[in-house]
Amino acid sequence: MKRWWSVIAWVILPASCASPPVSPVQEWAAPVRTEPGATAAREMFDQVVDGTFSFDDEAFYWLCAHARSSAARQELLAAASESSTPIRQLMERPADFRGRPVVVEGVLRSREEYEIRARPELGRLTQLELSVPGSHAIVTIVCMEQPARMPIGLPVRATGYFLKSRMFRTADGQSGAGVVVVTNGMVSVASTSDRTAERSSGVSMASERWVVLAVAVLLVAWLGLRRRVRQSPRLMPAARDARTTSDTVGANDRDFEWMHTSSTDQGAGSSHRASDSASRRPS
Repeated sequence: MKRWWSVIAWVILPASCASPPVSPVQEWAAPVRTEPGATAAREMFDQVVDGTFSFDDEAFYWLCAHARSSAARQELLAAASESSTPIRQLMERPADFRGRPVVVEGVLRSREEYEIRARPELGRLTQLELSVPGSHAIVTIVCMEQPARMPIGLPVRATGYFLKSRMFRTADGQSGAGVVVVTNGMVSVASTSDRTAERSSGVSMASERWVVLAVAVLLVAWLGLRRRVRQSPRLMPAARDARTTSDTVGANDRDFEWMHTSSTDQGAGSSHRASDSASRRPS
């Protein structure tokens, strides 16, 4: 019996001394915001209405959050080397570009920073307004990160996600059209090569106009000179003959004035002599 009790004691005591079972440790993690998948994002983009004054859409807020992701940074960085998309295409076919990276260029007209109270997680946004040369359209660029400070009137280049085409109203009440682009802050000064190309093309066109004008002026001058040269051989001898004749007539008149004077004096003397002889003639 003692042996059995000892065996039971050896079995029960380790079991009683063992620590009670513990549930798996659950580590605390910060709440992670799950971004919608491609299908859900496409559904939000399909609900965007173009041509409105506001761009307060769910797709806009999703783009703002997505622009800060590492995937968006790589995608925008890869698209930054592409050529700019004409503003006309963005306004005519907004559905084809919605949610896709685009490159836009324009002249910086205004800069504004603000926060959206209903979306405090977005932080402070920077909104740039660009005017597009050759059109009345305005490009609205919403930056999730503050871009470098640039003077107003400077040509800039931005890479971001296209959202929509929209209407806007100026301070004096005039309406206009434009587009909205969301970026993480990829805004830079337009490259010197692009500005040089634009300037050189403008200079070349102006040079061509000046060359054509100069050729036309030279042609008219040459035709006038040629006509004058053709008429000179006929006009110059006639003028020379007329001048010689007038000079000769004047000279002859002066040279033979004594003859007229002498003949007059002789006529007067003969008349006096005739009268004297007549008076002396006997009756």
